[in-house]
Amino acid sequence: MVLRALPRLICSTVAFTLLCLVCGPTASAQTASARTVLTLYWSSESFTGTPELDAVIQKVLRSHSERIDYYAEYLESDRFGEEEASAALRDYIRHKYHGMKIDVVIAITNVALQFALRYREDLFPGTPIVFSTVAAPDATPGWCGQSRSRS
Repeated sequence: MVLRALPRLICSTVAFTLLCLVCGPTASAQTASARTVLTLYWSSESFTGTPELDAVIQKVLRSHSERIDYYAEYLESDRFGEEEASAALRDYIRHKYHGMKIDVVIAITNVALQFALRYREDLFPGTPIVFSTVAAPDATPGWCGQSRSRS
């Protein structure tokens, strides 16, 4: 029973946090342009629980009166090698969202969070990242404001 409720609880937490970031007091003073939200999943679109989790995120986002353009992308590092999957998704996102401002990134699991942090400067610089995971994220440079050194 608890395991069935876990995706809803995680999603509700992520969605609530996201609403605070995207639709907070500063958003009401802005124009009526749509806010862009990108969710990154570590697995494929058909992975167990992913469609339900994505549906809840979208439902919560759309329950607010502000217009939200919602996108989801899938790393699929469970099907392909992590480096190959990361490079392919990085290139895909770079081309697909070229010229778009992404207002918030939601990373589902630590793997998606590490991808988002690794390519943040290239793909969505300065964009807030909200994440959901069942374990504490790695203490990687770039996490919680730590600076990243470039090699």
